[in-house]
Amino acid sequence: MATDSTLERVYRAVSEKEYQQILTTGTFELVPQGCEGKHFADTPEGTRRFGEALFGIGRFQIVEAEVPAEARACTDGQIWTVSDPPGFSTWTT
Repeated sequence: MATDSTLERVYRAVSEKEYQQILTTGTFELVPQGCEGKHFADTPEGTRRFGEALFGIGRFQIVEAEVPAEARACTDGQIWTVSDPPGFSTWTT
């Protein structure tokens, strides 16, 4: 079990369907016809910009979670810098 000092807050823009699934299960899951990973960002603003680009303005929800810091090490090295505002999006499988 992770301790508070090993948790990081992350944010994710999700469709209404994924949002309902998260409310039901309390987990991030792969969905049919979805990618085999998830994008997370370190700021709500960066997440909003990603959500608007992916889904369109007002057509997504932002969820936040605390995850073990080592989860970032589970990525395959794909970290994108997001400027304006600064931040990152991490692809996690």
